[in-house]
Amino acid sequence: MKRTGILLGLITVVLFAQAQKTFNFGEIQGETAVNFASAEVEKSFVAPPEELAGLKSAKVGKSEFVVTFNNFPEEAKEAFLYAVSIWESLITTDVPVKIQACWGPMEENLLACGKPATFHMNFEGALVSDVYYPVALAEKLRGIDMNPGQIDIVCTFNQSAPWYFGLDGNTPESRYDFVTAALHEMTHGLGFAGFFKGNGNLGYFSNGNDLPAIYDYFIFNLLNQQLADKAVFSRPSESLHGELTSGNLKFQTAEAEAGAQDIPYVYAPEEWTDGASIYHLVTGNGLMDPWAMKGRAIHHPGKNVLKILAELGWRTVTFDFKEMKDFEVPVAELPIDFQMVTDMELYAPVARVMFSWDNFETTDSVILSYEKSTRRFTGKIPLNYNSGNFQYYMVMYER
Repeated sequence: MKRTGILLGLITVVLFAQAQKTFNFGEIQGETAVNFASAEVEKSFVAPPEELAGLKSAKVGKSEFVVTFNNFPEEAKEAFLYAVSIWESLITTDVPVKIQACWGPMEENLLACGKPATFHMNFEGALVSDVYYPVALAEKLRGIDMNPGQIDIVCTFNQSAPWYFGLDGNTPESRYDFVTAALHEMTHGLGFAGFFKGNGNLGYFSNGNDLPAIYDYFIFNLLNQQLADKAVFSRPSESLHGELTSGNLKFQTAEAEAGAQDIPYVYAPEEWTDGASIYHLVTGNGLMDPWAMKGRAIHHPGKNVLKILAELGWRTVTFDFKEMKDFEVPVAELPIDFQMVTDMELYAPVARVMFSWDNFETTDSVILSYEKSTRRFTGKIPLNYNSGNFQYYMVMYER
C-alpha cells in the first residue's frame, strides 16, 4: 500500500518510480457498528458547534445530506434532521450524502447501529491505494455520485428504547438522547468503520479480500506497529487477535510523523465484541464511546472525532504545482512555487521542503514563504551546483 496525502508526497528527480500493482475488487458491503445502552446515568451536555449557528443564519451549508426515513415517528424525524444539520455544518463535500434512517425492533441492550452502505477502493482521487473507503467519503474525494439512486449510510434505531427527542440537551436521567445517538451512527457511516474481526483466537479482515478500510489503515499499537501491515501481523493470526484485544491501540495521524500527538485510545477490550471493538473510542468527549448513558447529551463530535475524519480524507489539502523536469546543467538553486487548495480553515500554515541526495539517509530542509491572499508558497531549494539524483517531499502543518 502506498500512502499519499497532506504530509508526504515523495518525488524523485531524474529517477522514475515503477508503477505499483493495485487491485480492483469493485464495491463491497459495509460492516455494522453498534451502540450499547448503558444503565449508568451521567447528566451532562456538550453544546453543538458554533458553525451550526452560522449555517442557520446563512441558510447555506458546507454539505447536503439527503435523508430517507423508514417507519420513523415524526418526533424522531425532527431530532434526526437536527443531528444532520450539525454534520452539514462541519464537513465539506460537493456530492450529497444519502442516508437511510430506519426505526425498528432491536435487542434490549442495543440503542442503535450504523454503517457505510458500501466501500470502494482504487478510485480516482483515492489517497491510499489498495484500501477501502466508505462510499460517502469516496464520493467526496472523487467528486461524483458513485451509486446514483442508492444509499450511502444506513442508520437503525431501537423503537423500544426510552428516547429523549428534545434538541436542547436537557436529557432526563431516565432517557437516552436521540440527537447524540444519531450523530454517533452517522459518524460510523462517514468513516468510523472497517473490517477488523476477532474470532476465537484469530484476528483478520472480514471482507474476503484481506484488505483494510481507511480507518483500519491508521490503527497502530503503542510500539508504533501498524496492524494492517501484513509483514508485521499476518492474517489470520493469533498475534493480530492479541493486538485487537490488547487495550493498547491508537489512531496514528499523519501529523504524528511531524511530532504531533496520536489519538489514544481506540476501544480494544480483552474480549472481542462484534460491532464495538476498534470502531469506537474511549477518549474525547464521549460521542464515540461504545455505550450511551442516560441523561448524557453530546451535540458536538469533538476534536478527536473531527481529527480522525480529517485524516481519513474528509478534510483535504492538495498542492497545485508542476512536477519538476530533469535538468542537465547543475544550478545553485531550484525555485519552488505552488498553491494550496483546501477545504480547511488554516490560519498559520507552514510548508517545509525536505530534500536529500541519498534517498533520505541524510536530509536537509527549507521553509517556504507563504502569501495568505493567494495561498501560494514560494522558496528555493539550495542545490549548490551538485549533480545526480535528489529527492524531496513537502510537510505542511499549522504554526
